Amino acid sequence: MIKVKKIKSYKFSSKYGNNKVFGQPKSVRTIVIVEVKLSNGFSGYGESYQSAYVPEISDFIIKNISGLFEKQSLDKAIKTIKKFRIPFVSHNGLMKSILSSIEIALIDAKSKSVGLTFYKYLNKNSSRKKVAAYASGGSVIFKKNDLKKDLQLIKNKDFKKYKMRIGYLSFSNDIERINFVHKYLEKQSLMIDAIMGTLNKWNLVEAKKKIKYLNKYKLFWLEEPLPTERTSDYKIIKKLSKNPIAIGEAFTNFYEFENAIKNNLCDIVQPDITQVGIFDAIKIVKLAKKYKKKVALHVWGSPISLISNLHFALAFKEVDIIEFPLVSLEFLKEEIDKKIEAVDGFVNLIKEEPGLGIDL
Repeated sequence: MIKVKKIKSYKFSSKYGNNKVFGQPKSVRTIVIVEVKLSNGFSGYGESYQSAYVPEISDFIIKNISGLFEKQSLDKAIKTIKKFRIPFVSHNGLMKSILSSIEIALIDAKSKSVGLTFYKYLNKNSSRKKVAAYASGGSVIFKKNDLKKDLQLIKNKDFKKYKMRIGYLSFSNDIERINFVHKYLEKQSLMIDAIMGTLNKWNLVEAKKKIKYLNKYKLFWLEEPLPTERTSDYKIIKKLSKNPIAIGEAFTNFYEFENAIKNNLCDIVQPDITQVGIFDAIKIVKLAKKYKKKVALHVWGSPISLISNLHFALAFKEVDIIEFPLVSLEFLKEEIDKKIEAVDGFVNLIKEEPGLGIDL
């Protein structure tokens, strides 16, 4: 019987960006990685997206709940994480995101143990080899010269879609930036992320005015024009916008997505398995397709976040597109460049390896 021998967490600080990444003044990003060590010698790895913001707290929580899974059989530990619930504590938020990292690490370890790629373990019938991807850059403080560098980069990789951020600078400044990118892209598709889940600046009145103006553009989507907890306001926004509305990167459980989908608050949902975990994500993508919503996986963590979300997308055809960050992150960069490639608007695995193919 294979048992969970040890669960460990590691904090890394990695060089990040070029001194122009909003919210990262020291050009360093913190990453917390979970390692699940098995009695058979295999190790699995997972990442919690929220851990980047509170690494010490995340590390403390991981150390304090790891004993609930250690010494159990691997299969029992997976069942435990699937049903794990501490009332008023583990249902959503930081705790749920941390549990997602353990969940990913357990599945990585399990798929390595049985000699399957992560995505084949999730869905043995999957025949997907590549997933549509969009280039995600366009920092909210980027000037035209910075945006031009992004656009030249996506041209070299032949991405068909590009996302930029707005909402921090004046709206007139943002309109200049949008016009510059829109003209450069020509037939390529533009997504605009207002990142109001982060900035929390626009109220409903402001958002309505800005959306009316943004209706003049044909966007692939408009993302987070309001904080996502403003559910009643999103119903108003969706009716007003001529562009599809995308939300979900801040959600950490199935029920938040269920509320957004069933109440028709958006057109596109954006789960991230480093936030919601694998088992919730499966239910989310199935429900999204039932209600004819598109699924765009959110990715803004380390290469472990990217490759785990990619495997999930390869496993489930319900995923329409995946985010591909353009911001340079030094951590595991050489390793991940050998495992993933972006070609002609798609991203795929370079070679098939057991689990996620990552070993720290």
